[in-house]
Amino acid sequence: MSSNIYIDATFGISGDMLVGACLDLGVPLEYLTEMVNLVMPNKVSLRSEKVSRNHVTATKFYVDLLNEDPKDQSWSQIKGTIDNSAIPEVIRIEVVKVFSLLAEAEAKIHGIKIGDVRFHEVGAADSICDIVCACACFFYLKIANLYCGTIEVGQGVVETEHGIMSIPAPATLELLKNWKFSSNFNGECATPTGVAIVKALASQMSSIDSAKIISVGYGAGNRDTSDHANVLRVLHFENVLEYKSMEVVLEANIDDMDPRIWPILLADCLEAGAKDAWVTPVIMKKGRPAGVLSVLCKVEIQNEIEELIFSTTSTIGLRVSKVEKRELSRILKEIIVFGKPLALKISIMDNRIVNVSQEFDDAVRISKEVRIPVKVVLDMAKAVAIEAGYEVGSVII
Repeated sequence: MSSNIYIDATFGISGDMLVGACLDLGVPLEYLTEMVNLVMPNKVSLRSEKVSRNHVTATKFYVDLLNEDPKDQSWSQIKGTIDNSAIPEVIRIEVVKVFSLLAEAEAKIHGIKIGDVRFHEVGAADSICDIVCACACFFYLKIANLYCGTIEVGQGVVETEHGIMSIPAPATLELLKNWKFSSNFNGECATPTGVAIVKALASQMSSIDSAKIISVGYGAGNRDTSDHANVLRVLHFENVLEYKSMEVVLEANIDDMDPRIWPILLADCLEAGAKDAWVTPVIMKKGRPAGVLSVLCKVEIQNEIEELIFSTTSTIGLRVSKVEKRELSRILKEIIVFGKPLALKISIMDNRIVNVSQEFDDAVRISKEVRIPVKVVLDMAKAVAIEAGYEVGSVII
């Protein structure tokens, strides 16, 4: 069985509501403080409290500034801060993925290059904290899969840095493409940060049939509304059945393209959200050497991946195949190697470990920091993992 999170955004979602719900599930505030200090040391203070929202008890998450907040930050500045931090690599990758989506949405709305995007609102310290804390929560809870249903966005108008805008705000609406949403309540119910976290990290699912609920957490919004409980509900559950998902494979035979483009294209596909991307060498008509491009992705991002392939390669057509994907449950663990954090990806079947994979980028980072060969770091990591009980064949309780 696998451990999962289902985000019930029936009444909306924001970054702080999501973190509050995870705190309600049992994530320690001290742990989140430690993670945030790795990114922005001594710049903010985190706190939480129990509040009532229309007679529903929930956890409200707060970020208090200890220094002046530089709100107008560029995407390159924020990414540099995250990349240069000592936060675990697994968390860092997800934080960058969320912010990248926000940057892409802002760039498209304002008609500028992604590198020129400046975050007026979501670049503030509290929003960086929301994203770092949300990703850290999923890591702490050892979540194998993250899901979310229909997102309530609200209705009316909202005041932004760019003036009064219709709800959902342009950035939020851009992020909501290919995702189901509703507009049942007055006011802004979904923020760009909250939607970006879902879009970057979650799969769309309308219900959690055949599941065993472990616990439920409630995160509070800022307002106490009279017509509904302004809370985000998060369900921690286990799948009783094997996890399956429907995805697509996009393929094209290409024999007339500069081969130096292949590595760039594969990297771009993965960065855009593809589950996997690869090239298979073949011989085509007239004995021409060629490559078969294959990209596995969620249906929700199929259009984006297709546009990327057409704009980057010389192909004029794609084959599209729907596939049923079966995957093992996965949990993430962190060990300390030579005094440095290193992430482990652990695959589980029938509550037993069947594979343990070290985060190679972490091993490379440690190798450079302590001036020890990468193979020595990997050998030490394997030994530390076994000593910690993360060994193939071990039972996960």
